[in-house]
Order: sequence, then C-alpha cells, then structure tokens
Amino acid sequence: MDRRVLLFAFALFVLSFADWAFTSVALDLGAVEANPLLQGIVTSPGQFYLLKVVLAGAVSLAAALIVRSKPAFMVLSSVVFMYALLILWNVTTLHRLI
Repeated sequence: MDRRVLLFAFALFVLSFADWAFTSVALDLGAVEANPLLQGIVTSPGQFYLLKVVLAGAVSLAAALIVRSKPAFMVLSSVVFMYALLILWNVTTLHRLI
C-alpha cells in the first residue's frame, strides 16, 4: 500500500479527533453546533465522541483500501485539506470565545 495514502488516512483520523476536541471545548464555552445533522448528537458527549471516532476510522480505512488511482488520491488530498481548514475555523472560533 502506498505510504502517502496511509499518511493521508492517518491525517484524516487525527483531524477528526481534533475536530471533536475543538468542537467539544467550543460547545462548553457557549458555541452552537452549526451542522444540523450533528446538533442533536453533540448534546451527548459520549455519543458525539463515538460518532467521530467511528466515522474517522471508517473514512481512514476506506481511504487506505480504496484510493489507488491518481484522481482518487487527489480527492483524498482535497478532503484532508478541507478538513484542515475546518480545524483552522474551529481554532479561530475558540479564540473568539476565550
């Protein structure tokens, strides 16, 4: 398996964990979840954490197993980049709340 694919799959997992951590802190500081699909889940920290871990693991595993072509790798790279931008947004939100 291509090491780049494994690296990006691992990055997705780490970014998902960071998203969960920053979102949890922001919610504790009074922020509101903007994603309507997650609004009902974030009220339960355990369920929210489990959902993030399961989704991150599934996406990372799928990425590691499926991405073999250059176009698919470009899509994976774009997803990682967009997720990194989301984390940056979370950090700026936290900065405004503190």
